[in-house]
Amino acid sequence: MAVGLLYHYGYFRQRLNPVGWQEELYGETDPTLLPLHSVKAADGTPLLIEVLIRERTVRAQVWRADIGRVPLYLLDTNIAANEETDRWVTGHLYGGDRETRIVQEMLLGIGGVRLLKKLAIQPEVFHLNEGHSAFLTLELARELIQTEGLGFAEAAARVRQRCVFTTHTPVAAGNDEFEIELLTRSFGSSFEKQLGLSHAEFVALGRTDLTNPRETFGLTPLAIRMCRSTNGVSRKHGEVSRALWQKLWPHDTVDQVPITHVTNGVHAPTWIAPLLRSLYEKYMGGDWQTKLHDRAGWALAVFQIPDEELWAAHLLLKDRLVAFIRQRSLLARINGGESAESAAAAGAMFEPGSLTIGFARRVAGYKRWNLVLKDTERFRRIINNPNRPVQFVFAGRPIHRIRKRNLFCRKSLNGRALTEPAIDRCFCKTTTMRSRAS
Repeated sequence: MAVGLLYHYGYFRQRLNPVGWQEELYGETDPTLLPLHSVKAADGTPLLIEVLIRERTVRAQVWRADIGRVPLYLLDTNIAANEETDRWVTGHLYGGDRETRIVQEMLLGIGGVRLLKKLAIQPEVFHLNEGHSAFLTLELARELIQTEGLGFAEAAARVRQRCVFTTHTPVAAGNDEFEIELLTRSFGSSFEKQLGLSHAEFVALGRTDLTNPRETFGLTPLAIRMCRSTNGVSRKHGEVSRALWQKLWPHDTVDQVPITHVTNGVHAPTWIAPLLRSLYEKYMGGDWQTKLHDRAGWALAVFQIPDEELWAAHLLLKDRLVAFIRQRSLLARINGGESAESAAAAGAMFEPGSLTIGFARRVAGYKRWNLVLKDTERFRRIINNPNRPVQFVFAGRPIHRIRKRNLFCRKSLNGRALTEPAIDRCFCKTTTMRSRAS
């Protein structure tokens, strides 16, 4: 099962106005119109969980979505029983300031554990997907201390046996950290007292350098300390994570750091395009999914598909992608009040026959949009090869309002080479957005 938050305004939609500034558009979500149902208590009233946040009791109602065989429970603070400020805890995804972020993570971690207890669900394993739910480990320890009279060290050891942690972020800046004053204000003093910890001991759980009194409180160090295992999401990411968090094991070499990896995968039956799925069924049979678990069998099955048909399907899907980009760009330019000439130009952007490289992630520094420029000489050779034209599609939403910049100029496709200063202008190290010059 899974536990998350129900964001009433979710993540914004964006557009660029005629002078190039981003405008955010938020739409409110009505949970009653979604495939959700309210979770009820034994007396038929909406089930509520409570978490003490900022010295106030914050209540959350619970919604349930059934995703295949997996129930997803969503916590929602937008109820009349809460103060106005607390109703906005589950207002926006990636919205608000650092205080909004930490109280959301308190609700997810602490509230999630309390929800499962109210539902009489006892998971054998708690999986922390990134550090956002790391506070659940402290709530599990608090329960053991309060119910069984354990000390924190013994309770923490028991918690570790039940928790595993997956880190997704390859740079330190992408891991949630909070100023100590904010941490203290959000938790108050009662939680750390229930853990049997002094303030200094509580703060130390989220620090990498215990001798630095100015270090912030990080959720990743907390999760690593309180879980029995930590893994990255690819072999390379495991290597990067071991180097990034070696400071937690100062006496070990990087290779000895106990962070492993589990390579991310996809659910093939729902991930592939219907056109390719029909091709699989035609040449592999209706049970093609069973062959996915046998590498040799899968390779043999793929060879049964004629090259010509596989390539034709690929090209058709690529044509659809180009058509989609053109249509979205056309509408964006019309809605942005751009000239008729600019709008018409959207109908000719991108070439179906060119190699197309796509990158779709949130526009944040730690997502490393500028990796493509790590080797500028190689990049220049790629984009200036007249016999092998290349085009790029960048898509993503930034957290903060930004000014549009020229991300990639298409001069290389028009036979003019890009100089290094031009590349630097086209791809700034600051947050960037795709523009009409792309």
